[in-house]
Amino acid sequence: MNYIFFILILLSNLHSELQNCEQCHITKKWDYLKPNIKFEHSITGFNLGGTHAKIDCSKCHTFKITIKNKKECSDCHKNPHKNEILKQGNCHSCHKDTNWIEKTKKHEEFGNGFVLDGAHNNLHCSKCHKTSKYSDASHECISCHLKDYRKTKNPNHKNLKLLTDCISCHTPHTWNQGRFYQHETYFPILTGDHSGYSCITCHKNSSNYKDVTCTDCHKKNRTNKEHRKVSGYTFESSACISCHPRGK
Repeated sequence: MNYIFFILILLSNLHSELQNCEQCHITKKWDYLKPNIKFEHSITGFNLGGTHAKIDCSKCHTFKITIKNKKECSDCHKNPHKNEILKQGNCHSCHKDTNWIEKTKKHEEFGNGFVLDGAHNNLHCSKCHKTSKYSDASHECISCHLKDYRKTKNPNHKNLKLLTDCISCHTPHTWNQGRFYQHETYFPILTGDHSGYSCITCHKNSSNYKDVTCTDCHKKNRTNKEHRKVSGYTFESSACISCHPRGK
């Protein structure tokens, strides 16, 4: 009887309209609830939004002598951050209730200054944070992209000893959109007639990128015709670069 009295008092305090117990309960047994109960849970101070709306009442409420409510996030969700990021267990300060991965707090707001942009934005935390201590993750590109660096042959990053700071050539959106901006110092490839070509189009020798081939694209018959009146002309790649250092 004390149990029933307690439930009635609780429901009465929650909402003035909840006077009829049969709105939620069936008469067979008190702790048998009707399916698809339309109960305005927000009046309890905890709004059931997102994935919480699909959870059965018994997942958070144990209907024993007294109703035991789980109000804190940590009552249901174990903290994977080992209290390093969040000491209060207040998950919704970073996470949305629609799903666990979707966040309300930006990555750079944690104090490391690393912006999750482009392809990085879709990665699971564990891809970069290998240990439970989240501050162990390196900010260096090569800490995650060493395999990409070593296997890339066009151009051969390893042989050329290119910078391991990937952002110097790549954007965070995709690995394949690399732009070697230093190349403009030697020969323009980002604009003009020679833009859009792959590195190996001109650099056939992956062990020596100073070795440039022009004659694969610029055919002899046409080139000879265009240089009929040019003194000392020879059909050689080195001659092309010597006379056309900017590709014009």
